[in-house]
Amino acid sequence: MVRSSMLAVLCVIAGLVAWSAHRNRVAPAAREASEVDRIQTHLARVEHELLARDASQLAPDQRAARERNILALRDYRLRGGFPHNHDFRQRMPYFIDRHGTRCAMAHLIERSGGDDLVRRVATTANNARIAELAEDPELLAWLDREGLTLAEAARIQPEYGTSVTSDDWQPVYGVATVCASTLAITAIVLNEQEPSEMSLYTRQDRSDFALAMGVLCVGLGIPGLSAPDDGSRAFGALNLAIGALATAVGVAGLTGGPSEDDGRTVSAARFTLAAVPSGGRGGGGAALVVRF
Repeated sequence: MVRSSMLAVLCVIAGLVAWSAHRNRVAPAAREASEVDRIQTHLARVEHELLARDASQLAPDQRAARERNILALRDYRLRGGFPHNHDFRQRMPYFIDRHGTRCAMAHLIERSGGDDLVRRVATTANNARIAELAEDPELLAWLDREGLTLAEAARIQPEYGTSVTSDDWQPVYGVATVCASTLAITAIVLNEQEPSEMSLYTRQDRSDFALAMGVLCVGLGIPGLSAPDDGSRAFGALNLAIGALATAVGVAGLTGGPSEDDGRTVSAARFTLAAVPSGGRGGGGAALVVRF
């Protein structure tokens, strides 16, 4: 009964690990949709503010340019293609991101013939806020010509949140794969050993362990196969292969009939996680000690 309960707990843990891995992989898509909604909401609010502001003091050509910019801002907002922040953990403005996507201000400047200004700002101050460019004469000249103020330009410019990419996912998944596969291979090796009078583990213990580690690896492998990058898919295939083997070994051990060590009572701890010195001069470390 105790062994069955332990196996059930390990299977539940394997399921939770697989669910967490899948959730962490698909979470970026949900965050991306939320980020687009946030920026579109911001730009819609700014558009309303620009339309509500009295521009009667502007010259006719400035008013016309201002109206064109508001329409262009609306089109930009509805298209929903905004820069991605791959470099900072906090929100940060981008003139042009690594994919070549322009921010709202860069888009407005570029569409009205300010290509050189956009390239220069992207090269020298790509993450600058508009208020930090208040002394830039070329930007100020553009704003004056287009019927916009520096404060309005600062309102137009949003900041961009972080996004978790496959580059973030793969190292975490790789570590999980190595840990789970190592435990599964250990379980397979334990099941291949001959029973010993001094062994602390019965055949059923070893088979339970192999079965649980096999389920864990299979659970990790399934979401890995549908990962967006080749590395994680390779990890997923490795998990499935090792998991299938460990599961088969565990099932074979549990259904193979009684063994000479099945009836023995085990009172000692089976696994010990101990802190041990390593590397000399008091260096720390950890070891998983398996006693037989």
